[in-house]
Amino acid sequence: MKIMYLLILVNLSAMAMDKNSEFAVLGRGTISCGSVIEAYDNKDEVSKLAIEEWSNGYLTALNYSLSNTYDITGNIDVGGRSQWVLKYCRNNPLKTLSNASEGLAYELNKKIKASP
Repeated sequence: MKIMYLLILVNLSAMAMDKNSEFAVLGRGTISCGSVIEAYDNKDEVSKLAIEEWSNGYLTALNYSLSNTYDITGNIDVGGRSQWVLKYCRNNPLKTLSNASEGLAYELNKKIKASP
């Protein structure tokens, strides 16, 4: 069953891309993981909030788009999700917040809630 949800997630991403498998990332999703690290290391609360909210919006879009999914985050709170993104970014500083949020979604896919 988990494999099926992962395939749905991958197929949903593929459907949203153009014929060249590309799509536009908007807003904070374009910032580098290096900038994410800097915001957390410098305790820049405004930037941290913007980063968390962009990632939350990404996950909310998946909740809306994936059938039979109420909450892709399972029981993982925003603090846990933020720390996952930060760890991803520390390991991949040249990637983007969008890449980190996508990676988080794949990880959270294991904990999908079908209903409240």
